[in-house]
Amino acid sequence: MSTGNLLADCERWCRDTLPRRPVRTALRVVPAPVEVPRPAPLRRGTFRPGADWPGLAALRTGS
Repeated sequence: MSTGNLLADCERWCRDTLPRRPVRTALRVVPAPVEVPRPAPLRRGTFRPGADWPGLAALRTGS
């Protein structure tokens, strides 16, 4: 059986001759978890100098 179209003939031969593939279950697409970014720290009241901060000595002496 020939249609004169090589591609169509090959497709028909494969369909009629080769065994069918077993039906596989479909793959599930699972979205990645969305990470919520942490809010930026507040700029007011966040600076707390330590005991070794050089500006504290100037504040203590009053100069």
